Amino acid sequence: MTITDQKTAEWLYHSGYSLKSCGKALGVSYSSIWRLFKRLDLPRRHSVGTGKDNRFYRGGGFPDKKLQKWAHNKLRSAIRNGTLKREPCEKGCVSVDMRDGRSSVQAHHDDYNKPLEVRWLCVKCHYKEGLNG
Repeated sequence: MTITDQKTAEWLYHSGYSLKSCGKALGVSYSSIWRLFKRLDLPRRHSVGTGKDNRFYRGGGFPDKKLQKWAHNKLRSAIRNGTLKREPCEKGCVSVDMRDGRSSVQAHHDDYNKPLEVRWLCVKCHYKEGLNG
């Protein structure tokens, strides 16, 4: 690849083309463009797949990670020492254990400040609850 091709690839990429599109335009593979950029240590674009542009975006603000971890640890301890028992899915779904032995019913916190106040939901219902809440 010539210097002109390298400059063209860089210009295309920073104009919004993907690495794959840059490769197609220059008649080379995606991986060769990627290796070129890596070798030249060229700056990469920021990911555009953040927030609502991300296909996994579930909406809303996310909880404080330390508070979430604290609540999960409290809940895990309560289940382990028998203070709290796992119940069936509150939506009435039939829950079966997963292949690796874990239960398909999960605890859902509406408020992480109250770690032992949970709703028991199967994996599917818990995912849907995350989308709605």
